[in-house]
Amino acid sequence: MKLESHHEKTFENETIVLDNKEFEECRFENCTLVYGGGHLQLVGNEIINCDIEFDDAAARSLHFLIAIGEQYEDPEAFLDNVRAIISQE
Repeated sequence: MKLESHHEKTFENETIVLDNKEFEECRFENCTLVYGGGHLQLVGNEIINCDIEFDDAAARSLHFLIAIGEQYEDPEAFLDNVRAIISQE
């Protein structure tokens, strides 16, 4: 899938949908970053005073992780499992 590319751009006071985009060396200031679970590439960006919102599949995945994480006796072990999965990608 070809991602919409943004390079060395500045985004201020905007709502940015991150799905199916790549951002390299961009600056986000006072923005709302919305992620719904689509492809995304972030490299060397600066994020200042931004809110993050999860939508669609990303929101459901986040709710799942929270629910399953609350079942672990040792929350740090759960986070270690999540980190291991992420590092394999």
